[in-house]
Amino acid sequence: MMVEEPRVYIGICTYNRAKSLKRTLKSVINLDYKNYQVIVIDNNSYDETKNVVALFPQVIYFLERRQGIAYARNKFLDYCKERNDAEYVGFIDDDETLPRDWLNSMIDCFKTNKQIAVVTGAVVPVYETLPPLYMPDGLHNAYENKKEINTFYEKFSALTGNCLFKYQILKEKKIRFNESLGRKGNILMAREDTKFFSDLVEPEYFYGFTSKAFINHYIEKERLTFKYFVRRFFYEGVSEYYCKNKTILLKSLFKLFVQILHFIIVLFTFKKKIIVERFLKIIKTIGILSAPFVKI
Repeated sequence: MMVEEPRVYIGICTYNRAKSLKRTLKSVINLDYKNYQVIVIDNNSYDETKNVVALFPQVIYFLERRQGIAYARNKFLDYCKERNDAEYVGFIDDDETLPRDWLNSMIDCFKTNKQIAVVTGAVVPVYETLPPLYMPDGLHNAYENKKEINTFYEKFSALTGNCLFKYQILKEKKIRFNESLGRKGNILMAREDTKFFSDLVEPEYFYGFTSKAFINHYIEKERLTFKYFVRRFFYEGVSEYYCKNKTILLKSLFKLFVQILHFIIVLFTFKKKIIVERFLKIIKTIGILSAPFVKI
């Protein structure tokens, strides 16, 4: 007698990326796995997103009008809650493609240890144009060079763009995404996933990792500009302010002074990548200090 595959729900939150979403859906509906459902949560897009999803009748579509990826992700979790058969729940992003064995590789990693709550894999960038040499490391990629298969950790960083987690743990802990954080339209807020995964896993469970469950992350040229880097780091700072105690403002004032001194020193090295990295650290700290006055 054949044992039925665990039931899996995959959520894809999207905002104005109809072209890349079509590529993602072509990939995800061809996984080498039978017992799964794909759900797209449209976060109030004004492009052809709804029409693109309609090309894939096996994909469920929801519209979340409240602007913010955390709202969209929670809408997906609410849908999963209404089902009685969810065993695993996962997220991928609307600008990614997956290998056909992605789900099987994820589930194989769970089998390594019963205490694994979430499994993540590498994010491998595919650039529309060559990125500038001064682009900060880790901006569009993660664990790209990590080759481990079916490992687990007490402390790690799971990725909402490439993750699968046990629904029963989520249900027991009643965890949701912080709706004051995360990208809101074109406002590049972040960190909505940081507390979500720490609450899900810690202290009694493990993070899993497998390099076999990698994804390809497609990066358009607009996200390879210095202007984008500055916006991204500024809102990283704003997000950090909302994640931490307000005393971070006083600490950041001193940090800004030190960072400016370091920046002046590295100017004389004439090494562009280091100079840009130091400058973006200043931008992030300015984001922290500006956060009380930034409308999000």
